[in-house]
Amino acid sequence: MAAVRIVILLVAVACVCAALRVNRPEMAMAVSLAAGVGALLLSKEDMHAAVQLMRDLSEYADFSSEAIALLLRAAGVCLLTEFGAAICRDSGEAALAVRIDAAARIALTAMAAPVLTSVVERIVLLLR
Repeated sequence: MAAVRIVILLVAVACVCAALRVNRPEMAMAVSLAAGVGALLLSKEDMHAAVQLMRDLSEYADFSSEAIALLLRAAGVCLLTEFGAAICRDSGEAALAVRIDAAARIALTAMAAPVLTSVVERIVLLLR
């Protein structure tokens, strides 16, 4: 499983970063960032498998491809903003991390608007 390899890698990198942070905090930040990117690359196959599973299930359940695309985009926004916010927190920029989180919430709300509109339209049709 890639998850076990990723956890082992990141725990080892955390130890290295803790040692580096004493004398070279900028180097610790660079190592941490590189490890985060490496972890994402290691999980690429698992992400691809999850996307393929969602596509297969959507075909089986006869979901619209737009709904699945929206769900995948929302998941991508969540992953990227969490990654960016964590980097900001690690570098001591908690205020920037909060703004990234807020931007993610706004983006996800905007992405959900078409789904909410569709739900309201269906409810109105059922009530008529």
